[in-house]
Amino acid sequence: PIDATILVSKNGGRYRIQSSSLPALWMITSELCARLQEHWSRNAGGGDDGAPLAISYTEPLPLQDFYNAIDQHFERRLELRSALSALNDCAHQFRIIEKRLLVRFKDRNPAPLAQLDALMQETYQQLLTLAARAERAQEMLKVSANALSCVTRLILTLVRYRFGLDAENFALLQSYFALSCMDADDESGWEETVDAAMTHLLK
Repeated sequence: PIDATILVSKNGGRYRIQSSSLPALWMITSELCARLQEHWSRNAGGGDDGAPLAISYTEPLPLQDFYNAIDQHFERRLELRSALSALNDCAHQFRIIEKRLLVRFKDRNPAPLAQLDALMQETYQQLLTLAARAERAQEMLKVSANALSCVTRLILTLVRYRFGLDAENFALLQSYFALSCMDADDESGWEETVDAAMTHLLK
């Protein structure tokens, strides 16, 4: 189970959010900020002293954890690519054996199978194993993609409050990141999309 906790300092007006999982911090952070803004907007201009609401973040950005999430997602993509490639090769081998068996069965005087039936059975078992491996790789990629999506949103939220970005600039910053990490295909994943966007932004 993943725990997420909000600790409140009444005197200092500070909130400490902690969790056993970095991706889980985004949901609770987003919800806390939204509720604070909703509460203060209903109370016309602030707390008891009349000061308006100001959300800020003063700690260092957890960039290394962000990089680790990117690396893990990319590794999962490579694992899936490798699994699908092995599955494709095995399926090709299975089809070749199948064709050879069909040719021999169609002959009026068929030649001995020469262990082709045993080879087909072994290839079929290998095909099932590789299919299960590819399915596991797909599930692991989905998990890491969800984690990367949450960490990306968290980092952007922290950047907003660390540097005091208004809604317009925050929306502009978000537009350069792929907030959804579900890869469209093998060649244009999250990493390639964000790299192209960052290259365009820096130019």
